[in-house]
Amino acid sequence: MCSGVEELLSGWTLPLEFQKMVTSHLSTLFANKNNGSDERMKSLKSRLAECKQQKKEVQLKLGYSKITQEIYDITSADIEVNIAAIEKELDTLPVITSNLESLIKSGLKYLQNVRQIWLSADFDGKRKLQKTIYPRGLFVDIKNRVYLTDNCNYFLQLITSISINYSLNKEGNFQHFVENSLSVARSGVEPETSGL
Repeated sequence: MCSGVEELLSGWTLPLEFQKMVTSHLSTLFANKNNGSDERMKSLKSRLAECKQQKKEVQLKLGYSKITQEIYDITSADIEVNIAAIEKELDTLPVITSNLESLIKSGLKYLQNVRQIWLSADFDGKRKLQKTIYPRGLFVDIKNRVYLTDNCNYFLQLITSISINYSLNKEGNFQHFVENSLSVARSGVEPETSGL
């Protein structure tokens, strides 16, 4: 089984000549994805701090008997709903890294040596590598000795897609070939000459 995994992992190896181009495209992709997330995160954190301050103020008002327990319960419940909604939205925002370039470069360097890393890893290392590349598991048809896994890491799929399309189309146009095909003239008044 290990030799099959080695062969499977060699398919994820990034050729060295594509590293610079893939780094550029991934940087642009992540920058576009994170565009505006930083401002949104600051706004949400500010609102969260305001809600927490409101909660403290309501607790103090209850402590100083300026409001009744009923008003405290209603107000506190409303503030808790707001806090939960803000925290939930904060959890859905993409993580913004300040060292994106170095993170991408180290990931690509790791990807260039994935087969060697597999060969030199102990059992736990191989399990972690397998879980990283195939997060939902690696499924095998034992009878036919075939891997049935199509759920690999999105980052790897993206890199592979960029490098394969680039290697097939050296002009740097990353559209699929169907989209790049020249249009064929429609049949018109002229008689068709196919088969002559």
